[in-house]
Amino acid sequence: RLVVGWGQANCYVVYRKGHDEALIIDPGGDGPDISACFEELGLRGAAILCTHGHADHIGALGELHNQGQVPIYVHANDADYLTTPAKNLSQMFSVDDPITGPRADHLLTAGEEIVVAGLSVKVIHTPGHTPGSSCFLIGESLFTGDTLFAGAVGRTDLPGGVPIDLTNSLQKLMGLPDHIDVYPGHGPATTIGREKKNNPYCRR
Repeated sequence: RLVVGWGQANCYVVYRKGHDEALIIDPGGDGPDISACFEELGLRGAAILCTHGHADHIGALGELHNQGQVPIYVHANDADYLTTPAKNLSQMFSVDDPITGPRADHLLTAGEEIVVAGLSVKVIHTPGHTPGSSCFLIGESLFTGDTLFAGAVGRTDLPGGVPIDLTNSLQKLMGLPDHIDVYPGHGPATTIGREKKNNPYCRR
C-alpha cells in the first residue's frame, strides 16, 4: 500500500508470488513513487484498476498508462469521469491540473471476472459514491475504494452520489464472509466481520 496524492488515497500494488506482473489499484498521484515501487520489486504493470473515477484516485493514471501502455479498467458508468474534470472533481477541488484522460481501455460490468497478472479479479458493482463505483475481490482480499472504510463509508453528497444506492451496495458487501480482508481507498485495512460488528452504516 502506498498513500499517494493530494487526497492521501491508498494505491495498491497487487501481485502473485513468482510472477513479474502486477495490478495497480487506484493510482491517485505520486506517479514516480508508484514506479519506484515497481522497480524495487522487479515488477511491471499489467493493468490499472480504478474503483471509481474521482481525481484523488486517478491522479497518476495518465503517467503510468503512458509509461508502459498499461491498460486501464473502470466500470462503464464511471468511464466519463476519467476524462471530464467536472465529473472527476479535479475542477471542483482545484488540483494542480484538471484531469482530462486517458480513456479506459476496458469497461467493466457487474459480476464480471477478469484474469490479469495471474490473478482472478471479481468485479462487484457498488454504486452510491459514484455511479460506477466498484469493489474488486481478489482471493480473500476486497479492495473497496470509497465505498467502505474502517468504521465509515463514502460520501454521497458529491455529484453522482446516491444515498440509497450506497446503502444497497453496503448490504451487498456485508453478504461476503466475515474473514474477507478489506483494503479501502483511504485509511487502514479492516475485515467484513469487523465492519458488520462496528460500522454503524453496515449493521443490518
